Amino acid sequence: MKSFNLTEWALDHRPVVLFLILAIAIGGAYSFTKLGQLEDPSFSVPSMTAVVVWPGATAQQVQDELLNRMEKKFEQYGMDLPDGAREMIDAAREGELPEPVKDL
Repeated sequence: MKSFNLTEWALDHRPVVLFLILAIAIGGAYSFTKLGQLEDPSFSVPSMTAVVVWPGATAQQVQDELLNRMEKKFEQYGMDLPDGAREMIDAAREGELPEPVKDL
């Protein structure tokens, strides 16, 4: 008894194989155009930015007298980092702001 040989069958039935290849390719192209946009949903990274302007102060003064105190207050009040946050980063720079800061 001879077993089924797919390769031999495909070579004997070329039009059927070509039709199946084209049907699958067209179906795939159609499905790709109907693919939903929610496959890659948008996400936001939780962050907080505080800008402090202290005219005449050096970066070291801002670091020592303001940023370090703010960090201690966050710790004192038990204000842990938000879920998913790994660290708190602060930076003090001298110079002009790149854009005006609006009063709140």
